[in-house]
Amino acid sequence: MGIEQLSNHEETKSITFRLPKRILEQVELEAEQNNVSENVLVRQILTNYVDWFRLSKGIGMMPITKESLRKLSEHLDYTSINSIVEDISSMIKNFSTIRYGRYDLSTTLDSLSMYIQMSNSQLVHLKEGNTHRFLISHNLGIAWSLVLEQLFKSIFGEFIDNSQIKFKTTDDSIIASVALTSLA
Repeated sequence: MGIEQLSNHEETKSITFRLPKRILEQVELEAEQNNVSENVLVRQILTNYVDWFRLSKGIGMMPITKESLRKLSEHLDYTSINSIVEDISSMIKNFSTIRYGRYDLSTTLDSLSMYIQMSNSQLVHLKEGNTHRFLISHNLGIAWSLVLEQLFKSIFGEFIDNSQIKFKTTDDSIIASVALTSLA
């Protein structure tokens, strides 16, 4: 096994796996379709497993189709939205504590970003001075945009004043601009 350094100073090790041919063929196809090497794809798969999937089972996550979630979201009222936000906030807090061994603004931000990405939504995080902008496209309707808006208020409200958060919300997306001097 060889050891090499990545640009982010994370130590790596080389290892060989014996896998069924059908799995390797699917990995090769997926890598080709995404214009990445098999090594990059396998690294992404293993990273997602270690950083998210292995922990998500223990905190009550389960898969649901996007269309099912969209249909369920159509009937949400204010009370239901608040209840969902409480559940997701609690899950993110637990996930941060389990994954990082602490719960602070930085680990919460990482966990929230991971949750949004693993929920099959697109997330772009832009930093402009002390302002962090989170652009989220989810295609789940206005109720889900309101869930995300309340989620940001709930999570960041533990660390900063909610007056430092501004939102632009549409039916299928949300932009949250947050003044985060401690993460700039």
